[in-house]
Amino acid sequence: MIIAETFKPQMSQDLRRYLIVHCEELPDDYAGIVDAFREASNRIWSALTRPEIGMIAFGRPPIKVHLGSGLLEFTPKGYTVHVNIERMIFINMDMLVKFKHLLKVAMLLEELAQLYLDIGDEQLVSQVVGWLYPGIQVMGGKYKPPDGA
Repeated sequence: MIIAETFKPQMSQDLRRYLIVHCEELPDDYAGIVDAFREASNRIWSALTRPEIGMIAFGRPPIKVHLGSGLLEFTPKGYTVHVNIERMIFINMDMLVKFKHLLKVAMLLEELAQLYLDIGDEQLVSQVVGWLYPGIQVMGGKYKPPDGA
């Protein structure tokens, strides 16, 4: 079973102070996403100079975040894999699980870069992901694993 506490040890001790993780109980079928998150979170931490508090919620639609004062729900449209809204990242596990490991890392890194590097431009953030994650190629703003990967 995967829960928020599954993700927390995957982050560096330093990043844990700045990223609040939410996750409802999920089956172990999503374990590959935990591995991709570890890689993405370690790569973003190496690029940060002045991190601020952010939140990431992993879940199946609707993605739920239980708060002391209520419940926050996000229902992604169609094939949405991930979204960043006002320092809150929502990860649609049902969609992300379908991708190869390299693409999972790139997509998670993209959201973390938007959150922590304050990048709103999709073309620019894809270039930053390419610089932070040499395992991926960026072509026309889209991520592509190297041939044979």
